Amino acid sequence: MTVEFWYEVGSTYTYLSVQRIDQVLEQNGVTVEWKPFLMMAIQSELGQKEPPFVEGHPKFEYMWSDLERRAKKLRIAYQKPSLYPPNTLLDARIACLGVAEGWVKDYTKAIFQMHWQHDIAIGSEESQRKALGTLGLGYEDTLEKAQAPDNKNALRQLTEEARSKGLFGSPSFYVDGQLFWGDDRLEEVLDFCLQAK
Repeated sequence: MTVEFWYEVGSTYTYLSVQRIDQVLEQNGVTVEWKPFLMMAIQSELGQKEPPFVEGHPKFEYMWSDLERRAKKLRIAYQKPSLYPPNTLLDARIACLGVAEGWVKDYTKAIFQMHWQHDIAIGSEESQRKALGTLGLGYEDTLEKAQAPDNKNALRQLTEEARSKGLFGSPSFYVDGQLFWGDDRLEEVLDFCLQAK
């Protein structure tokens, strides 16, 4: 069975899923398709004009303590990043190019680990150069392809596909017509896949 893993590059809780999706799903025989999309494009249409966590709101402080607790419970390396929210549009475009070229998973894991473990911000040139370098890809050439009109359109199409499936947040998992939202649903996704076999 195949699970579509829909994610916004700047999403906080998505970090936890990126770190453990291999162990929870792939090591149990579930195929994962990595699908980056622009969450704020969808949320703005739903009337939400700001990021889901806004500084000064109680939910903002809760999110940071909750992330730290969950990371500790799940034994995932975690360091609160200095920058939030990061500028993720270019990284989303690079990840979209990675979908077409077959390296989206490795790129996504690299930029998330740098951001959440080493405080090298997602969306920064340093992060992009290092991540692409580990894949043996040149920064300038990849950037040019990521900014090309056809790749920008491909990201818009992914976002439209996410919208058509009813997605409203990240991380989201879509399998067999069913939508699961949130890192805390990852084990439930596995149970659904195993029962459907």
